[in-house]
Amino acid sequence: MRKILRFLIGLILCLLGAAGVLLPIVGYFSYRYWLVSLYQLTPYLLFLFYGPLMLWFLVTGIGLLAKREWARSSVQTLSVFLILTGIILITALNTISVSGQFQLSWKQLKLAGTIGLFILLVVLPLFSLVLFAKKKEEEGIVTRSSRDDKPAGYHLN
Repeated sequence: MRKILRFLIGLILCLLGAAGVLLPIVGYFSYRYWLVSLYQLTPYLLFLFYGPLMLWFLVTGIGLLAKREWARSSVQTLSVFLILTGIILITALNTISVSGQFQLSWKQLKLAGTIGLFILLVVLPLFSLVLFAKKKEEEGIVTRSSRDDKPAGYHLN
């Protein structure tokens, strides 16, 4: 079961990372006039944050699918980063006051946004932290020994 979950998390991270990297490129060529105005409205810091995060998703997903030792650490670091980001975003969402005509009231929108952010940026990363907290040997992650570059546990004397 743990191997299936690790595979699914790796696949989801690969898909999110690839889609996140390709979305601005495809968007630029398909909707150039609309996207140019978006680039002018959005601060460049957002894109400096967005690009590396999507690459991090992609590289970590590939590492998980390839069962690399460093991917476990990367998932744990990514999970802590997402939890901190989620706490900041939930706090910011609940302190903002917006007046306008919406189908739903602002309280309902804030509640839905808070629940969604809590699930995506707190609960799922906590689940990943628990899942990848086990020792490397128990997870079946490929490690290499320093002697003769053979798989760990495969030493002939």
